[in-house]
Amino acid sequence: MTKKDDNLIMLPTVDLCFKELMNNPKVRMGFIAALLDIPPEQIKETKLQPTELRREYGEQKLGILELKKLPVRTEGENLLISWMRFFAAKTRKEMRMVAQTDEYIDEAFEELEKLSADKQKWMEYEARQKAIRDYNTQVQSYWEDGQRHLKLELIRKKLAKGKSLEQIADDLETDVESIRALAEEISGETPSV
Repeated sequence: MTKKDDNLIMLPTVDLCFKELMNNPKVRMGFIAALLDIPPEQIKETKLQPTELRREYGEQKLGILELKKLPVRTEGENLLISWMRFFAAKTRKEMRMVAQTDEYIDEAFEELEKLSADKQKWMEYEARQKAIRDYNTQVQSYWEDGQRHLKLELIRKKLAKGKSLEQIADDLETDVESIRALAEEISGETPSV
């Protein structure tokens, strides 16, 4: 299995991939130096601590870089911004461009290419991405279901107060036909307007 296609490189924002990148001492040193805004040479040593959260912390995770809010690229930009660009890249070509700006990011790119070429790591990566997508789909489904039940309950209460479908639609800032369909579901018949 070759991973030379731009679309077939692991994305470093997937936690499994990021964790693998941070196992490389040079990558870790360069990234920490960028976070601390100091030259990498000032870092004597880095050690990885266990990354499993204890049960008392549940699903808490720390997000420190907002990749969606990258500023416009400028000459001589902060190294942390370059790391953010690397993490935000979606193709091998984009990653390679950023990797050329710093030896530590280049090391991360090389590590990412090795990971992407490893069949076992690729399967783990795809399984993790699928799990993340499934989780997000499930959360979205629960949210939509909750919103629907909330709307049904609001319509039920407003109908009980004698409000018309037009008034309810106006109150809920939606169209009358949507309210009519939900009201029919509540009552089992078309209510009078």
